[in-house]
Amino acid sequence: MAAIPTRTALCLAGGGITGSMFEIGALKALDDFYEDSFCVNGFDIFVGISAGAIISTLIANGYKAEEMYDAIGQNQNSPLNFSRKDIYNLRLSEFAKAVAPLFFRLPSLIKYGWRNRDHASVMDLLSIMQEFLPPGIFSLVNLDKYMSKVLYPEGRTNDFRNLKKELYIPATDLDSGKRWIFGDDDDTVPISKAVAASAAIPMFFRPFHIKGRDYVDGAIGQVSHMDIAIEKGAKLIVIINPTAPIENIENKSYLPTFDGTCPNISKKGMGFISEQARRIETKTRFELGFERFRNAHPNVDFIVLQPSPSDAFLLLHGVMEFASRKSILEYGYYSTITALKTNFLKYSEVFARHNIGISEKFLTKKSASTA
Repeated sequence: MAAIPTRTALCLAGGGITGSMFEIGALKALDDFYEDSFCVNGFDIFVGISAGAIISTLIANGYKAEEMYDAIGQNQNSPLNFSRKDIYNLRLSEFAKAVAPLFFRLPSLIKYGWRNRDHASVMDLLSIMQEFLPPGIFSLVNLDKYMSKVLYPEGRTNDFRNLKKELYIPATDLDSGKRWIFGDDDDTVPISKAVAASAAIPMFFRPFHIKGRDYVDGAIGQVSHMDIAIEKGAKLIVIINPTAPIENIENKSYLPTFDGTCPNISKKGMGFISEQARRIETKTRFELGFERFRNAHPNVDFIVLQPSPSDAFLLLHGVMEFASRKSILEYGYYSTITALKTNFLKYSEVFARHNIGISEKFLTKKSASTA
């Protein structure tokens, strides 16, 4: 008996530039996994968060995963082969304008400190100084312009209402602390601006201003926002989450120091500590949300693709690192291939329940290509 057609969803979580490269590689692996009659563009619902908002927007607009993979991996002359300045750059005029309040108000701060020198500590003054600092280092104006450009050619659209597929981009309203879903709560905002709002990582980027409201990273409240897909009727949800912590275990998986020893992560310095802590926090939030929604909706099938905790590759690269894009693309592809092969029977049964076929040649073809 043929499976009953059901609505399907693809949820792409955040993870900066490195996360988006992992997702492109994973999506290409999925396309190789499916029969020719289906590809990742065929999902009914797309939910994109932060960096995942960029990739989901392109997929929902008809760009192929292989097209993106080849453009970046082969360094092609293509709009999809974005440069760093397409996402952000440091404009001295903008930065000077942002830090100007600090210099203008510094004399009054010094006077305050002198008048209250008997009971005002240095930490008190530093706390007051925070409101004189800029709201972030980089602007997301470039990302807004870049997304507008790649959504301009015929057959693409920068308007949620003109998309053939459903696209939802969550961001966080900075002042209310509430989630805002572009494409649902407000589908009149251009997609490019919704992407920029969802990608506004605090401190690194300034909040993105839309219609009198300031928005920051859509990954702050939830990791994958799978509840949006459930609410829209999805019965199969594929989630790609690039942000997972490493299990730093000697003789198994570890981060070596400069001299090649196997230390605790604390020996690697504050950058690695911060990145591992961010990944642990993301993993915890994702797992709590995933268990909650899976238990509440037993009739929904979930497939989660993410890096193995025994693999330190992504932790070696900063979230906004640009130079290693090709190697991260390949890592995303081959690590996902490994996961798909390992769980081949399970995944093929899940997809079959939703009329999505798996290529019979997948195992032999990929075994040959990765040998």
